[in-house]
Amino acid sequence: MTDKSFRKAHRFTSRWETGSGGGPGFAGKGRSFLLLGERGVGVSGHEGRFGVRIDPRSASRSAGEVRRAFGNLLRLDDVPPRCAMVLYDTAVGMGPEYAAAAARQALGFPPRFAWNERLRSAFRHCNDAHTAAAICHLRRGRYCELVRRNPDLGGQLRGWLGRVDALECAVTDPPS
Repeated sequence: MTDKSFRKAHRFTSRWETGSGGGPGFAGKGRSFLLLGERGVGVSGHEGRFGVRIDPRSASRSAGEVRRAFGNLLRLDDVPPRCAMVLYDTAVGMGPEYAAAAARQALGFPPRFAWNERLRSAFRHCNDAHTAAAICHLRRGRYCELVRRNPDLGGQLRGWLGRVDALECAVTDPPS
C-alpha cells in the first residue's frame, strides 16, 4: 500500500469513525464493532478481534504502523489500491481476520486460504474496482447476517450499510 493509497484510505475511514465529513460518527455513538466489543456487546458469529484501533483524529498514523497492527493476517502491500482501501476500512471496522477472509472469497478462494503467491498473483491480475466492489458486497451480506442473528443490532444496520455504500462509491467511481 503506497503512502498515497494509505492516506486516502485513512482519511475515508477516519471521517466515518469520527463523524466528520458526512460520516455518521460510529465511534461517538458506539456503533463500530470495535466499540461494541469493548462495551461488552456480544456479536455472535463474529470471529476474531472486532477491529483495529486507529486514532481517527490523527492523520499521523503511518502505513508502517498499520502494517504492524494488521500483522500477517492482512497484507495490504499485496493488493491493488482500491482493494487496499476497502480492506483497510473493513479491517478497522470488522477486524483484519474478516477483511482477509472477504478478500479471499472475492477472488474465489476459500475464506481460510493461505496468503501465498497464488493469492498475491490473483490480486495482481484482478480487476481492482470489481474485486473491491465484491468485497463491499460480502461486507453488506455479513452485516445483514449479523443483524439477523442479533436483532438488537438492527438500529445499526442502516449506518453500516451507508458506510459500505459510500466506500464502494469511493473506489468504483471514476476520479473527477
